[in-house]
Amino acid sequence: MTEERETRSALLVDDDPSVCAVIARHLRREGFDVTCALDEDEARTQLSAHGFDLLVCDLRLGPESGLEVAREVRTGRPDTAIVMISGEGSPDVASTALAADVDEYLVKPFGGEQLAIAVASAFRRRDEQTVTQERVAETKALVARDATEPGGADETLDRLARAGRFRDEETAEHVERMSRTCALVGRTLGMSPAECVELRTAAALHDLGKVGVPDAILRKRGRLNAAERELIERHPEIGHEILAGSSDPTMKLAATIALTHHEHVDGKGYPRGLKGDEIPLPGRIAAVADVFDALTHDRVYRPAFPVPEAMEVMRNGRGAQFDPRVFDAFEQLLPEIEELGRRYPDSGAPDTSPPVEQSAPVRALIVDDHDALARGIEILLRREGFEIAGIANSAAAARRILERRPVDVAVIDVSLGEDSGLDLVPDAKSHGARALVYTGFVDAATVAEARKAGADGVAAKAGSPGELAEAIREVARGESHFDPRLDRAGAAEAEGPRLTKREREIVDLLAEGLSGEEIAERLFISPETVRTHIRNAMERAGARTRAHLIALATPAAGRQAAARGNT
Repeated sequence: MTEERETRSALLVDDDPSVCAVIARHLRREGFDVTCALDEDEARTQLSAHGFDLLVCDLRLGPESGLEVAREVRTGRPDTAIVMISGEGSPDVASTALAADVDEYLVKPFGGEQLAIAVASAFRRRDEQTVTQERVAETKALVARDATEPGGADETLDRLARAGRFRDEETAEHVERMSRTCALVGRTLGMSPAECVELRTAAALHDLGKVGVPDAILRKRGRLNAAERELIERHPEIGHEILAGSSDPTMKLAATIALTHHEHVDGKGYPRGLKGDEIPLPGRIAAVADVFDALTHDRVYRPAFPVPEAMEVMRNGRGAQFDPRVFDAFEQLLPEIEELGRRYPDSGAPDTSPPVEQSAPVRALIVDDHDALARGIEILLRREGFEIAGIANSAAAARRILERRPVDVAVIDVSLGEDSGLDLVPDAKSHGARALVYTGFVDAATVAEARKAGADGVAAKAGSPGELAEAIREVARGESHFDPRLDRAGAAEAEGPRLTKREREIVDLLAEGLSGEEIAERLFISPETVRTHIRNAMERAGARTRAHLIALATPAAGRQAAARGNT
């Protein structure tokens, strides 16, 4: 651990003075300014007079419960991280504490390192809660904005769908497959072409409510506990809350699907336990499409099922989880649905590879001015078998650690407040360490600057935790690691204008000679939406005509289109 970090305040509440003294000593070593309280009344007095970054509270305070203190802190100061400690290891007691929205539960006796990890995890969870609340607020604002300009409603729907895709489990390809499957089933059940287009568009927002679920829960590889399951089962209502109230018919349908796609026809689904026809038909269709796609593709907690096994699982749910009429229509369409899987394969899969054996632990220095993120990386790397040489929140602090301790790999954020992490690369190299820069700026310029500074690798923050751990191992072995996402971004800059995935898809179809109406039919979208995407792509590329757009975006196809006289 390194002492070079901003002092934070902690309130420690325990009715045993000797326990207070021991825990306070550990917290002070972690850089906290600690205030102790021996009972609820003293704790409330301190809380009314001061704001604290951290509350560490015993579950039992004589005849009273520390949960009351925790609840008051959570209500009055929601940003405070809370660690509940107890001599009771019962899962029921732990679940009760976690249900009170404490961030971590620690069973006595524990050591200083266990306490430090719990505290770091609590701060990380508070950070995640803040991020998810901001995501929900931003998404609500997007829905509420005035979309009166031509194509405005379509653009809003498209942006909302993209927002819902930024979760590990829900890839863009999952959304494409699932929403298109809904349209196919709707067509078989007698919906009109216009209704199928609306269903496909609305179904793409089915999991929008996951913007309100912490990433750590969505990405958890193991089984969810009761408190985590309760949080994830809130996403249908969060999605409905975000989407409801719009005057746009597609948005209204999206709100319905978001709310009902986890309901079961036997009434055992969630969030409202609806039965049979109480569940709107679009929700019953989305339920079948969503489960099939989830079963047949990798998830962080399990590998994909082969299609025959997935269908066997789903047949067992016919009449209980799934509407029999909807399921039968879905089963008739299985060849077409499998073709969607081949047309839209996942671009990446969750990392399920086991840790690589090392003859000796890799000693990593973590350099990041975001405290919670740095602690989160520390926990990840310790679990992956790394040794942590230190954590620094500035270039100066990192240099002091490099001078005092052996480091194999310095993991450096490209942005350190007012400093650049790239300036630290030569210092790391001069002390015999290798340097891995990690960044959220996915562009060719950052990669070029990192190479120029002498970095041994660049990792994208968009990668999974497993990808970051493997990147550090590669660099430690003397290999270079440059995240392919960064290389693709650089290649895209060299190849032509940056178009959205949908815009590029439409341009490719234009290059094949399809008309706007034919593209709309192929993609299950309206002709007006196609025209809006073409117009936006032309503006972004600076194209004068459609043929010019094709030539700029796909040079080889552009030459063919020009030869055909495609305008």
